[in-house]
Amino acid sequence: QGLHGAHKIGHFWSHVPNHEDRAMCKHCAEGESLEHILIQCHAPGQAEVWALTRALLQREGGNWPAIHLDDVLGLGPRARNLAGDEHTPESRARLWRIVVSEGAHLIWRLRCERVIGHGEERGWNHTKPAVVARWFAAVNARLRQDAVGTRHRYGRMALKKSLVLQTWHAVIAPTNSTPMPADWINTSRVLVGIDHGIALDAGLEEPP
Repeated sequence: QGLHGAHKIGHFWSHVPNHEDRAMCKHCAEGESLEHILIQCHAPGQAEVWALTRALLQREGGNWPAIHLDDVLGLGPRARNLAGDEHTPESRARLWRIVVSEGAHLIWRLRCERVIGHGEERGWNHTKPAVVARWFAAVNARLRQDAVGTRHRYGRMALKKSLVLQTWHAVIAPTNSTPMPADWINTSRVLVGIDHGIALDAGLEEPP
């Protein structure tokens, strides 16, 4: 939809009687394009999500490119070439692809909640703690999905355990005082999750 301009945003509303105001972002007083929503909007949500995403990626080390709309729309090809002319290792490309797609999806959902769900409430916005909590919930859900995906019952479709371990090793932490197990995939999901310190790295408060 993004590649073909099929989202009902921005210019789409300019020709809909009595809804022309929806063509503009009320928070920024600018035309609401997909790029504006995902990359440029100053309403709470977009900046916090990408700050958390960058902080998570930096835990993996190395240099990560700034995120642009073309990256979101071309996740697959972009993930394979994150280091210029050098081929990006599979686990590194996979982590980037997962967290960027989750980030973009969350930003879109937050925008719809603000513009559609609370559009009649003047000045309504998500709080920063709420955005942080939503981001951790989304990425933790993806982490658990990966762990479940390694199970033998999926046969040939099962994910390689080694790939999943390599994908997440630098960004997870135990949720209590117990040591981090080397093979956390079969550990209870409440004992391992995305490291809350990533929020501090992003200049935000840790989730509760």
